[in-house]
Amino acid sequence: MLFHELNRGSCKTYFLGCESARQAALIDPLRERVDRYLAFLAYHGCRCVCRAGVRSATAAAVLTGLGFEHVWNMKGGRLDWNEARLPVER
Repeated sequence: MLFHELNRGSCKTYFLGCESARQAALIDPLRERVDRYLAFLAYHGCRCVCRAGVRSATAAAVLTGLGFEHVWNMKGGRLDWNEARLPVER
């Protein structure tokens, strides 16, 4: 499992990746940080998630525009996930 936390003021971005499962995720992605992970994401695919789904939609659109085929955005973000009472591990 790969984990990297990027702090910038009150906003944090998390990169999670699993080489054996060939999957990765950016949580609360900052647009200017996406370039650091493009090679990894091209190989593993990407699920973009943020608080309300706006920043992750931007990140997903950027990745798709760059030619990535395996990009998913969680519409509504963590807010909708929690409101729907979907499972959360802590």
